Parts: sequence; structure tokens; C-alpha cells
Amino acid sequence: MMSGLLGVAWSDILIGVIGGIVVSLFFVGVTFVHNKLLEKQYPVKGTYLTTFDDVVDGKPVSTSALAKLTQQGKHIKGETWLENNRTWIIEGQLTETGNLHGVYFAADPLDKGIGNFFLKVGNNRQMSGLWSGFDSENNMITSGKYTFRPVLDGYKIEDARREHLTQVVAICNSQLGEGFLDVQELVTMVADKQSYMCKVALVDGSVIGFCLCRIVAHEDIAGYLQVSDSSLPSFARVADRVGVIKTIATAAKYQKQGVGYSLVQKSAAALIDSGVQLLASIAWKNGDRINADGVLRSAGLLPGRTIQDFWAADSLEHGYSCPACGEPPCHCAAVLYFKAV
Repeated sequence: MMSGLLGVAWSDILIGVIGGIVVSLFFVGVTFVHNKLLEKQYPVKGTYLTTFDDVVDGKPVSTSALAKLTQQGKHIKGETWLENNRTWIIEGQLTETGNLHGVYFAADPLDKGIGNFFLKVGNNRQMSGLWSGFDSENNMITSGKYTFRPVLDGYKIEDARREHLTQVVAICNSQLGEGFLDVQELVTMVADKQSYMCKVALVDGSVIGFCLCRIVAHEDIAGYLQVSDSSLPSFARVADRVGVIKTIATAAKYQKQGVGYSLVQKSAAALIDSGVQLLASIAWKNGDRINADGVLRSAGLLPGRTIQDFWAADSLEHGYSCPACGEPPCHCAAVLYFKAV
């Protein structure tokens, strides 16, 4: 009789265990399918150009950085990199309504920066929202806007050739004003490999953006930038060779997709490889808007002095119109940017 009871008990236990396994597998399967459907509805895996409000030297700025996200259903992980070699870990979760929320923290265990973020997933994988957290560099709690824009795929960056230059000028005219660059002048620049460098971004052989740079000797830097020696930081006055990121422009259709960021990164790296000791640039400023602030900061260049009416005389001499001011003279200001290499 006892053996019969034990047999029944073991049989019930086995049925219970099998039932539990079946139920567990069922819920695992339901969760797996649910996560895959959520991932299909809101695919956020990929590389992004992020923009976020920040504070530098006590002043609010907009900073850009690359970020790469991986996705397993609703679970998101990734990294983002700043120009000062700081790496941030991103961890978050998607909701069924297309919201992404989570935390970020520094990869360096000695860096105490930490915070959280909330993003709304929009069309074409663009995301926008807010971040808040502890800023370890400024020792303060702060917050600001946070946007993610997918980086464009399928383009390449190479040195400009003569057949690219008409398209380069067309992009420059549309973005920076008619007459800002002259084709013949550009031909001369690109032919002078010792003094000039021009990178172009290409899609199916067509130019979608460019970055024109100049290598300048120590004694010529103030004159080339059209500023006084006192406008230069002290470290800029002792550099033997200076790489100037002169002009950056992207066709309207391809803006805010990381093209300008990549052009500046590639150009800055090539200038450094050529042996310059300083990177410099001049950004156009109208009101509170600085046209290249984000991409220049992404390459480690930081703003210095602001010069009012910087292009007024030049716009009158060459007769080019400003996108903001219209016909010459241009009354926009210029912001000098520098990075010691």
C-alpha cells in the first residue's frame, strides 16, 4: 500500500514539474514574441549623432557626440563618446508606447558622473527628450534636451578631386551664401597639397558635403584668421604649423545625419597626421546660433574670442550674400575655436 502511495506521489510530482516547465516555457515564449514585436515596431539599434544641452566654463552650450545602441527586445544598451575621451554607458528599456527611459554612467569607475534620460521614439528612428544627472566636471546637478538622429549609412569620405569642385561650390553657395567660394580659386587650393586639404562626402559619386582646410605657418596664423595676435590664446602663438578647418557645409537633404561630424573628424585626424601642433577654426554666429559649434566641439576644438561683424568687409569686397543678413555687408559675428594637439 505504501509503495502504491509513493508511486502516486511521485507521479503527481512529475506531472507538477512538467506542468511548471510547460507554463514557464509558455511565458518565456510569450515574452520572447512580445519583445520581438516591440523591437520590430521600435527598432532603435544603430549608430546615432546625439545632441545635448551641456555646461562648459559656466556657460550653456549644445554638444554633439556619437552613440551606438544595441537592442534585445525592449532592452537597450550602448555607449556614447565625447571629445575628451570620456565614454558613457547607456542602459534603458522601451515601453509599449514608444518611450525609451534609462540611465547613463561613466565607463571610468573614477568618474562619478551619472544620470537618467527619457526619450520619445519618433519617425525614422529619431528620438528626442530630456536628460538629467550629476555633472562631475562642474560638480552640479543639471538637465537639458537630448536628441538622437541616426547616422547616415552608405556614404564615403575621400580627398576632393577636380570633378567634385563644381558640386562643392554649389553646396557652399546654398548653405553659406552666393559667392562665398569661387571655383577657380578652389581649383588652385585643391591642387596645392602642401597648404590645403579638402575632404568630400560622397553618395553614389555625388558630393553631399565637404570640409576645406588650410595648413598655415606660425607667423601667418593671425593674418590668415584676420585677427590680432592678442585674440589668439597663448598656446596658439607658439605652434609652428596650424591646421585651420576653414569651411564646412552639408547639402540640406543630408544635414543632421552625422555627415558634417564625420567630415570634421576625418579632416582633423588628417591634419594631425600631417604634423600640425594646433587645430583652429572660425564659426559663423548669428544671434545665439553658432553654425558649427557642435561638430567643432566633437573634434575637441573649444571656443575662444567672439569677433563682431567679422565678415562685413570681406562680403563687400567679394560681393557674396549671407544666408542670415542677405545682401552685403554681413553683420554676423565669428567665434574662434582652438585645440592644442
